[in-house]
Amino acid sequence: MGGGVCSDGALFCTSPGRKKLNGETLREALMPLQPAPNKMMAARTASRGRIQFNFTVANIKEVNMIATFNCPSPKNSTYPGSASNGMESAIVAQCVSPAPLAPFSLRRRYALHYFGIFARCSLRNNVPLFPVQLIRIFRPRLIVYLNVLALFAAIFVAKGKSVEESLFATRAKKNFALAQTHFEAEPTNSEAALKLGQAAFDWAEFAADHKQRQELADQGIEACRQVIAGRPNSVAGHYYLGMNLGQLARTKKLGALKLVTEMELEFKIARDLDENFDFAGPDRNLGLLYFEAPGWPTSIGNRSKARNHLQRTVFLKPNYLENHLALLEAFLKWGDKNGAEREMKSIRELWPAAKKELSGEQWESSWWDWNQRWEKAKNKFAELNKLYKSPRIRE
Repeated sequence: MGGGVCSDGALFCTSPGRKKLNGETLREALMPLQPAPNKMMAARTASRGRIQFNFTVANIKEVNMIATFNCPSPKNSTYPGSASNGMESAIVAQCVSPAPLAPFSLRRRYALHYFGIFARCSLRNNVPLFPVQLIRIFRPRLIVYLNVLALFAAIFVAKGKSVEESLFATRAKKNFALAQTHFEAEPTNSEAALKLGQAAFDWAEFAADHKQRQELADQGIEACRQVIAGRPNSVAGHYYLGMNLGQLARTKKLGALKLVTEMELEFKIARDLDENFDFAGPDRNLGLLYFEAPGWPTSIGNRSKARNHLQRTVFLKPNYLENHLALLEAFLKWGDKNGAEREMKSIRELWPAAKKELSGEQWESSWWDWNQRWEKAKNKFAELNKLYKSPRIRE
């Protein structure tokens, strides 16, 4: 019916109405929607979730709601977290819980109720929902929980890698200070210079930055050159000169390429003098140098040479874990499953005996390094094994 005049003179005409038990006739209330949406807005709202109230952050901020708030302004409330922040603050902070200081159990009940309603609306509308008010309601205890969590995280981190590294760095720094004092007392003593070169390399492993590493490497290089000047056939002098050159190369970019050939020369001299020095150290360092350096024409990197030298170390010193780990890491990078599997088996067999033989304070940093690399190698081998089991690789 349109806007004509009914029999009783009313402005609008309605259905005949409903009768209560006592016979009173009731007419349906005729009120426009608050505020009355236009056709475009109503269609857009209906198409999103087929419901009129889309309680999501996105829809609330677009003011697509068709209801008015029968509650005070959020600016006038003392409810925790109800500072003026748009319409979403009014929903929970005012309408849901008008009490200014509700106990935590009651606030938690309201928050869970709010989350359930809003999550259902979010799922229906396929709109991601982040309940901002939950954070505000739980803010007092949330801050305490986060602080406690941060404290425990800091403790766990401190008890892990950082504490061990700082311990090893402290020892290396102490040994370097003693070696430096001894060398300054006897500057012409080749043994004192050699110990200084070795101590400089050890401390440079835990250097705080490139500047400190470069300073330590320069002192180690100078000390080793002094040893070689007095004793040209010193295998340790050539060996640690190459090691300190490697530390210096870590602080350079393009300049590191110029140091590579000098490192190669020193390790080759040390190998010719004594290939068994430092558990086949010369061959191990040559293998790592060819393995990590860029290939031709940029630098001297070469997979064939790297494999030959690393396999030579395992032949010369088969009971030294570092040699097997270095070869294993190379096989994993090259994708050589058979070689990696062979070295994995060797390391598992050697590990218990090496743990007993290589013990004491001087081996603690080595075991810390080996444990970390061994875990990474096992994870990489598992990934490589899955890759080889895939149908494409088999084909």
